[in-house]
Amino acid sequence: MNKNFTYKYSKFISKSLKFFLGYYKEFSLEKRIYNGSSVILFLSCLITLIFNISNKFPPQGIITVGILMIIYLILYVLGRFKKIYNALIFYLISIIGISFLWFFNEGLNGSIPVLFIMCSIFFIAVSRTRFHLFILIITLGIFACLFILENIYYDELILEYQNDELRRSDMIFAYILSIIVAVLFINGFKRNYNRENKIIKKQRKELEEINAVKDRLFSIIGHDLRNQFNSILGFSDLILNESIKLNSNKIQNYAEQAHKSSETAYKLLNDLLDWARLHEGTIPFTPEDIELSLLINEEIFAIRYISNIKKIKIDLNLAEDVFVFADKNMLKTIIRNLISNSIKFTPSGGSIFLSVNEIDSDIVEISVEDTGIGMDEDIIKNLFILNSKSKRPGTEGEASTGLGLLLCNGFVEKHESKIAVESESGKGSKFSFTVKKSK
Repeated sequence: MNKNFTYKYSKFISKSLKFFLGYYKEFSLEKRIYNGSSVILFLSCLITLIFNISNKFPPQGIITVGILMIIYLILYVLGRFKKIYNALIFYLISIIGISFLWFFNEGLNGSIPVLFIMCSIFFIAVSRTRFHLFILIITLGIFACLFILENIYYDELILEYQNDELRRSDMIFAYILSIIVAVLFINGFKRNYNRENKIIKKQRKELEEINAVKDRLFSIIGHDLRNQFNSILGFSDLILNESIKLNSNKIQNYAEQAHKSSETAYKLLNDLLDWARLHEGTIPFTPEDIELSLLINEEIFAIRYISNIKKIKIDLNLAEDVFVFADKNMLKTIIRNLISNSIKFTPSGGSIFLSVNEIDSDIVEISVEDTGIGMDEDIIKNLFILNSKSKRPGTEGEASTGLGLLLCNGFVEKHESKIAVESESGKGSKFSFTVKKSK
């Protein structure tokens, strides 16, 4: 009960601050402090006005406080809803208003010096560093002038309290008000600071991730892609320059190796471009009704030659006439990459099992399971992060960048799903995801 109340209270405070000060995505920290200062000073003037009226203070002081209250309200409305800010005018109005109140509250012997000091510290705290010297000079200058005027023209300018009891009450009220304002101000400052600090930490983390991805992409382009082209150039150079000396078997072998490297380079380049387009949001997502068994059989037929080379058996459990609502190109890429990965990490003579299961009337689960080398927890944890920890060669030295699986995950997320991974080192792996059925 207490936790629920605390949560609701905290949520209420958070929503109230967002409304009165402005949402942090729309208003900068400086502008939220400005809005908060306007609200705090408006409320301070309102409380002071009530106190002055109830204690029958001189009308000059009551009118001055009332005018300041209206001005602070106007400044708040202009800042919060019109986004018009002027910290210098804010400061000058406040210091001039307090200067007037100096004469109506027994000058140096009254409550105004307390408010004068509080107000000066307040504005130094919220203003930019370059204005601090200016504020300090103006504040000290006005304070000195008030002190001199009081000493020279005390009888003509200064209005004394009606009695000592009223003076003490006003002093106590001024101290209490100053403390409340200071607490509110510091608490608001802390809240804003903590929020900004969290945003900065989040942005720093995102920047570190972006830099890591950038470095990894450069590594893929500079190492994996270049290696494939080096292989293509090497074998094609042998065929070009040594064809007279080579027999037909060797020429065919070199041509096959060059072709294999070309396919690998082409796939890697496609994955890089698709991954970049996915993150830029330029890949169109156009779901349509698709017959799942037909699409899966087409993809298996396209890569069957790879599984045949490693003598890997692919078993299917596909129900006929199952239609899903998905993006055809994305779904083909997902299935092709998952099967290719299973072939890559399954030793010769192993098997792959692909199944389609209806979870309920609206959802279909597609899974690819293999008898491969499996993965430990550390590899699984880094599967969908573009770094070197999840990069490892296939069972026969096949190149692997981890980019294909990352691309699959991005496409699966477009279909409002996640890739589930089940694996143990040496015991194979299972990758599954869900797709919505056609209505």
